[in-house]
Amino acid sequence: MNYFNLGIAVGFFASSLLVLFRNRLSKKQQDCYDERQVIVRGKAYQYAFFTTMGLLMLYATFAEPIEKYLEAGIIPLAILLFSGLILMGYCLFHDAFWGLSNKKIKGLLLQYGLCSVY
Repeated sequence: MNYFNLGIAVGFFASSLLVLFRNRLSKKQQDCYDERQVIVRGKAYQYAFFTTMGLLMLYATFAEPIEKYLEAGIIPLAILLFSGLILMGYCLFHDAFWGLSNKKIKGLLLQYGLCSVY
């Protein structure tokens, strides 16, 4: 690993920690969800969990033939990413992704900007 990639990784990690601590220390940045959003988020977590369990059971059942075509480490990672997509999609389409008083666009733009540099 060369120093450029190491510097990008360390910078991304440091900026993520900075944003995390800034949001944790600020009282007005706390997420406040109403009752409907809490219920929808719970349902989304439930769907994501059961999707993960179902796909892991399918992977355990058909691991031998699948690993002939794909590497063994990619499949569990893809399962986790797919369950995260289920969670995010359900929350987005049922209007429960953001809290009532938060504007997360600035933090997301910082993260996407750092990722695009890499």
